[in-house]
Amino acid sequence: MAEVARFSTETRASSVKLLRIKVDKDMPSEIIGLSYAKIADRFSNRVGVTHYISNDSVITEKNNWKWLAPSMEAVKALKNNVICMDAFNAIYQTTILDNLDPNEVVARLFEEFGPNPVLIGFHKDSAQCHRSQLGQWITDGTSYIAKEVSEQSEVFGFNVSELIAKYTIIPV
Repeated sequence: MAEVARFSTETRASSVKLLRIKVDKDMPSEIIGLSYAKIADRFSNRVGVTHYISNDSVITEKNNWKWLAPSMEAVKALKNNVICMDAFNAIYQTTILDNLDPNEVVARLFEEFGPNPVLIGFHKDSAQCHRSQLGQWITDGTSYIAKEVSEQSEVFGFNVSELIAKYTIIPV
């Protein structure tokens, strides 16, 4: 895994040790985030993979890869209960993912958008969104891990709850 952070401690006059975390913004982490449109503003490097862009969305035509979204026909068929989720996933796999190389997609993602991207789908529930399948395809086909995230720190590979527990300030 690429080293994306360096830790150091510093003692202040109050004799409290503080954790200083420096993130190297130029080095991509091995994590590609997946999330949904309603919380897309939490991420600095968001890339839409959807046909749906609301007027108030931080996803724009410029940072939206519609070509990685499933066809609107398949989306409508799923929404209208003409097909089930398994059939939708099979259609997405056949019509989009099987025709692309995940390493080329990831290389282009970093080239166009830089390090620490978050792929944004429309649905809150990742099980009801193609982004979960897209993420698995990336994870299986590249050296990157694509995972569901809800905060920018997770894209950098940090679990803030673990850091808080590990570095709880205890006066000396």
